[in-house]
Amino acid sequence: MPLLRVQIDGTVVVALPTEGCNIVGARIGGTRDDEDYADLSAWGGTYGQGDADVHCIWLDAFKILPQQVVEVEFAASGNTVGAGKVFDAAGVSARPPNHSHEEELAALAQELRGQPWIRSAYTFRYDTTQSEAVDCLMESNEYGFGFNVLWNDVHPHRLSVSLYAYTIESVEDQKSGRTLVAERLLVGQACRLTLAAQ
Repeated sequence: MPLLRVQIDGTVVVALPTEGCNIVGARIGGTRDDEDYADLSAWGGTYGQGDADVHCIWLDAFKILPQQVVEVEFAASGNTVGAGKVFDAAGVSARPPNHSHEEELAALAQELRGQPWIRSAYTFRYDTTQSEAVDCLMESNEYGFGFNVLWNDVHPHRLSVSLYAYTIESVEDQKSGRTLVAERLLVGQACRLTLAAQ
């Protein structure tokens, strides 16, 4: 079975198996008010199975520094790297009947607006093993970014890759933000992301 192999500056930090999972993903995220420049998470498991759901975390808030090159490879085979911590995912999304997600997001947005920004912006350089590099820049009103690489068993021979920037307003309105990159990778291909702050 294929796996997701993640390297930072040429060193493998995690390799996630797809066998036994129906979703596996890696994500880099950062915001302009966080002391940590950016962080990497890696996770996977079985979802949509009711009480049999299992959620597994291989990496959580692994720090990424400016100018480090993060590569995610969709390898045809290989050994796993890292030990995932397994959680029972059943009931994780359960909410009390009177829960208001909109009120929760409005309170979060208000809190974020009160935080000072400690960096002016992020710039991104994205490329793959089969394409030229693309340089992107966050806009002045954008608060954070996300870089997602996702595998699922519906399309087991490809990865979905997306890079996007978002505002505090888009968080509050539950919108996805501005798409900078959206593509798919096949087995044997890899993508790379390099970050810099202005």
